[in-house]
Amino acid sequence: MSFLPFDYSTDDLKRSLKPGGAWLLADLYVFYLFAYPPSSSLYRKLHLFLLGLPIGYAFIQSDQISRNYTVVDTFGRFLLIWYVNASYKLCVLEFAPVVREGTRWKERMKQAYAVLFDRNHVTGFNRADTLLPLNGDVQQYVATDKKTDEPLLLLQNTPVLPESYRHNYTRSRFVCYHIAKGLLFHTLRSAFEFYDDHYSALTLHRAHIDLYNLDFFRRLPTSLSLLELRYRAETAFEWNAISLLLYETWHSFFAVLWVGSHVNAPSEWPLALFGPISEAYSVRRFWGKHWHTYVYYALSGHVKIVTRRWLGFRRGALSTRLLENSLVFLVSGLMHSLVRWQQSPLGDPWSIALWYVGQMIPIVVEGVVVNVWRKVRKWCGFGGEVGWLDRVEYAVGYLWVFGWFMWSVPKYLNTRMKWSDAIMRRRFGVEQDYGTEGNWGNETGPED
Repeated sequence: MSFLPFDYSTDDLKRSLKPGGAWLLADLYVFYLFAYPPSSSLYRKLHLFLLGLPIGYAFIQSDQISRNYTVVDTFGRFLLIWYVNASYKLCVLEFAPVVREGTRWKERMKQAYAVLFDRNHVTGFNRADTLLPLNGDVQQYVATDKKTDEPLLLLQNTPVLPESYRHNYTRSRFVCYHIAKGLLFHTLRSAFEFYDDHYSALTLHRAHIDLYNLDFFRRLPTSLSLLELRYRAETAFEWNAISLLLYETWHSFFAVLWVGSHVNAPSEWPLALFGPISEAYSVRRFWGKHWHTYVYYALSGHVKIVTRRWLGFRRGALSTRLLENSLVFLVSGLMHSLVRWQQSPLGDPWSIALWYVGQMIPIVVEGVVVNVWRKVRKWCGFGGEVGWLDRVEYAVGYLWVFGWFMWSVPKYLNTRMKWSDAIMRRRFGVEQDYGTEGNWGNETGPED
C-alpha cells in the first residue's frame, strides 16, 4: 500500500504536470491577491472567479496527478477545500496585510503565505472564546464581523495555536515526533489493509453478507447477527479511524518537510491534524470538535453571510444554528459529490451529499435527548458532577456515535450501489459488480 506517489514514471510525471501546474498557477495568483488585495469587494469577487479557472481545470484533470486512487481522491478534495478557504479569507474576511508605507514586497508575500496556509492566523481564531497572548508591540491582523455577525478577534502577526494544539517542541523534537508518528500511522494502515484483505468479515464470509440488502431496521432481528454487526463495525472503523490515519500521515509528512526545511517554525504546526477523539462523545462534537477542525470555519463563514446578512437570522437562536449547520453539511456533501462525480462519472454522485445532510438527524436527536436528560438528572438529585454517572454518560455517548456510523455508513454504501445500478441499467442495460469492498472507495475527509 502506498500513500505517496513515489512510483512515478516519466509518462506519469508528464500527465501530472497538467493538474499540478494549474494548482501552482493558482497558488501564485492567490499569493498576489493576498499581498496586494483588490480595492473593493466587487473586484475581490471578480478575482475569485478568475482564480477558480485554474483550480477548476486542476480538479477536472485531478485523475492525472497519480495512478494511486487515494492520492487522486485526496488531491481532488484538497483543491475544493483550498478554494473555499481562499474564498473565505479573500471575500468574507477581506484580509489585507498589515504593512507600513513603503514596506518591501517580501513582507507582503510573507503575510499572504501565512494567511493562506496557516489556519491559525485567521480561520482558527475567529471565536470569542479563544485567548490570544499579545506580547509586546506586534502587528495585528484585523478580522471584520460586518458580514457574518460573528465576534472576530484581532490576530497578531506571530502564529499562535489554539490552546489544545499548542506545544513547546523544539524543531528537532518536532521533526522526530512527526517522523515517528507518520511511520506508525502508515504501518497501522498497512496492518489494517492486510487484515481487511485476509481476515475481515466480508473477506471470510462474503457469501453470507448481502451487500445489496442491508436495511437494518426492516430486517430485525436478523440484522443483529454477530457476523453482520462485525461487518458494520469494521466498515465504520475503516470509514473513520483508517481515514484519519491516512490524513494524519499526510499531515506529518508535510510537517516534517516544512518545519525540517526551516520554511515554518514548529509553533506554526500542531502535533495533530484532527481534534482529540475524546471530544467525540456526540455526533455534533464528532464533526465540530474532532473532524471538521479545518474546513468548518471557511464553510460556516460563507453560510453565515446567507443566514445572517441576507436572511436576517439572529446569532445564537436555535433556528439559526439548525439552519446554518444543515447548510454547512449540505455544502460539504456537495463538495464530496463533486469529487465522486469526477472519480466515477458513471456512478451515483448524490448519495454522499444526502449522507452528509443526514448528519443533522442524530444532532437534532441529541439536542432533544440531552435537554430532557438534564431535567431528569436534576429532578433525581444529580444536578452537579457525579463521577460514576458522568462516566456512564460518556460511555453512552461514545457508543451512540459509533452505533450511528455502524448504521449510516453501510446504509450510504448500500444506497450508492442501488442508485449506481439504476444509472448503469438506464444507460447501458448492465449492472455494477460489487464483489469486493474495494469497489466502494471511501468518502470521508476534512473538508471535508
